[in-house]
Amino acid sequence: MLKCLIFDMDGTIVDSIPFHKKSWEIFSKTYPINNLEEKLTSQNKGGTITEIMKFLMPEHKNNEGKIQELGNLKESIFRKIYKPYVKPLPGFIKFIQNAKINNLSINLASNGDQNNIKFITKCINCDSYFNLKIGSNDVKKGKPDPEMFLKIIKKINVLPKECLIFEDSIEGVEAGLKSGSKVVGVSTTHSKDKLISLGCSLTIDNYDDDNLLIKIIDKLFK
Repeated sequence: MLKCLIFDMDGTIVDSIPFHKKSWEIFSKTYPINNLEEKLTSQNKGGTITEIMKFLMPEHKNNEGKIQELGNLKESIFRKIYKPYVKPLPGFIKFIQNAKINNLSINLASNGDQNNIKFITKCINCDSYFNLKIGSNDVKKGKPDPEMFLKIIKKINVLPKECLIFEDSIEGVEAGLKSGSKVVGVSTTHSKDKLISLGCSLTIDNYDDDNLLIKIIDKLFK
């Protein structure tokens, strides 16, 4: 029986990935990173902003204060350039409204920090729908480690098989499957074929279907 929904944020409830890429480009004008695009591609294994910053700027990896400062700067650039464009994926708000009516626990788990989570959820007016919002500040390891998913599952006292996770990224899908839950792939970042090959139970382009929740429950939980 389905009791809990857990959503990733970037690329899953908002299409923000292009703005993260742009913010890295702007950041690197002040703090040059050689072969930035190549490194971001090769680093595509997930992780928190701290983990990513240590990879991109190894000269500072042993200076936690500097890494934190640089990470905060990059994320502040992201919020500034994205603010005029923030909107939920089509149908998302109605989808979580339907989930709430059906007494499902709605939660968020993101490799982004709490500042980004607060920024996004308030911009799209969905903050009050989430029971728990777990970010990079709240765990020791980001995705692909399943820690944040398992933390939510434990806190709301459900079984992994009673949860459904929505993800767009390779590392997110991996983390979701490691948690023992089923995963729905959102095809904003990768193709549906790619998401299925990673182990997603089904895929969606967005949430713009009034009967989507019923269809998901019928297919995966009956």
